[in-house]
Amino acid sequence: GDSSNAMVYLRRCAPALEVSFLSALGDDPYSKQILAFWKESGIRTNHVKILPGELPGLSIIQNETNGERQFYYWRGQSAYRKLVPAIGDELNFKEFNFLYLSGITVAATPNEHRTTLLNWVEQAKRMGITIVFDPNYRVRLWKDSHEARVVLEPFIDLTDLFLASDDDLKSLLPDQADTSFVLGLMASGCSEAVIRRGPKPCDIFYNGRHLQVDAVNATPIDTTGAGDSFNGTYLACRIQGVTPENAARQAHTIAAQVVAHKGAIIPA
Repeated sequence: GDSSNAMVYLRRCAPALEVSFLSALGDDPYSKQILAFWKESGIRTNHVKILPGELPGLSIIQNETNGERQFYYWRGQSAYRKLVPAIGDELNFKEFNFLYLSGITVAATPNEHRTTLLNWVEQAKRMGITIVFDPNYRVRLWKDSHEARVVLEPFIDLTDLFLASDDDLKSLLPDQADTSFVLGLMASGCSEAVIRRGPKPCDIFYNGRHLQVDAVNATPIDTTGAGDSFNGTYLACRIQGVTPENAARQAHTIAAQVVAHKGAIIPA
């Protein structure tokens, strides 16, 4: 869901870009609705595997009075869990310039298939494709934060553009300041990073500089999709040559609109 949200907002910000989604769905009515929504959003679905008899995963979001939310997942039988064996040797990254994935992508992938998922990312990296990663840590998807750190670390190490919230980094790295972690990441080869801080200014690390860009004031009704919309918009802007500062300003603007509405995807 998070990567889908991000790609919808990326496509809205950059309608000329070709955006494809890699996933698996069933042949049930709900899977068909999801597929139709992606197509209506301008997202190519030729890399979506349709697995007869399978079903999509289910997530329920409960909102609190301040707009924050709790997530509840039913993903044990999701069609996505069978994506890796369904693809086999067919995966080809030659047509792409960017690969976007998140910690939820990794968490939803069964243990026995995570090495293959990592191999795909390594393959893309070797081909010169820009790797964009958001750890998007969700407590309910992991045994604990230690497991999440161990599993996500090799994906983070391959990242070219790192996008994360301060809350996620605080949960994953309770003994390390988020800016310190990101500076270490940049020293290891990551070329750009953004730390989102909700209503506070975000931090941007790029080309040896550390910048801060103010958020846009908003009264939150539902914060679902705020980070995803920021990510998609920021990435779309950067692909189109917009400076990091202006990309963040545009991303903050869209995120402020998203939190003022119910649901992750606001009307276009």
